[in-house]
Amino acid sequence: MSENHCLSRSPELMSAGDTALLVVDVQERLIGAISDHRRVVWNVGRLIDGAVILGLPVTATEQYPKGLGPTVPELARRLGKIPSKLIFSCGGCPEIFEELQSRGIHKLLVCGIEAHVCVQQTVLDLLAGGWRVYVAVDAVGSRFEIDDRTALSSSFAHFRARNVAEMVSASRPIWDSM
Repeated sequence: MSENHCLSRSPELMSAGDTALLVVDVQERLIGAISDHRRVVWNVGRLIDGAVILGLPVTATEQYPKGLGPTVPELARRLGKIPSKLIFSCGGCPEIFEELQSRGIHKLLVCGIEAHVCVQQTVLDLLAGGWRVYVAVDAVGSRFEIDDRTALSSSFAHFRARNVAEMVSASRPIWDSM
């Protein structure tokens, strides 16, 4: 297949030069209560591994780790320093976004828990701040499936794009920009 394109590439596509991965609050004391938590952790791990291979910045947060524990070990060992927050939105860790902006990053692929609280509030705050936001829907979760589904469907108009981990891992535009 030819690598030439007769159409311009969409500015909505993620690329290695403008995109980072944000892992939201995948913590030990909460993860077991998350519906289909093994799928969520596995897909978050795939996204981290893919981002590292592609050279994308990867950042994460923890919500009140004193109460909810640290990030689950299978993800924590793949991540660097993880700042903590006391509000639901990752906006409670402004240093993350200042660092990313200083590197020319203006798109974020978001994953983590809980979809209807920390993830949703983070996405809405990011959109209000002018970021382009993508949610890996199979790498987010909530304690109850209805909360997960409701967060994703009711906020559909707010999300820039919804993807599954497989779509992101196989994304041609990211590979093209390397």
